[in-house]
Amino acid sequence: MTLKHSNLALVGSVIAGLVTSVNLACAACPGANQQEMNQCAEADYQKADAELTKVYAKLDKTPELRAAERAWIAYRDAECTYETADNRGGSMEPMIYSGCMATMTKQRIAVLKAGS
Repeated sequence: MTLKHSNLALVGSVIAGLVTSVNLACAACPGANQQEMNQCAEADYQKADAELTKVYAKLDKTPELRAAERAWIAYRDAECTYETADNRGGSMEPMIYSGCMATMTKQRIAVLKAGS
């Protein structure tokens, strides 16, 4: 597989993951109204973030890991902001953002666990 094909596969999997994050946020939080779904999606993200903190705390904090984690956080935040661009100001924006944050955080947990 060439680098170009590898990069295309990575981009495709990221896009698929983000579309899935919206669908999962909706399925995981079938509230009676949008506010309840937004709150549920935020709670799911907070749970994932707490788990990430626990996993990270167990790792050897090499300079490389610290740099990677800072870069990953910046990427996650920017990607989820981008993901909500079409819904900016809308009632679904918080749910989509939190769903993206939760999905990406869960993916990061899996990566960190696999590497430890």
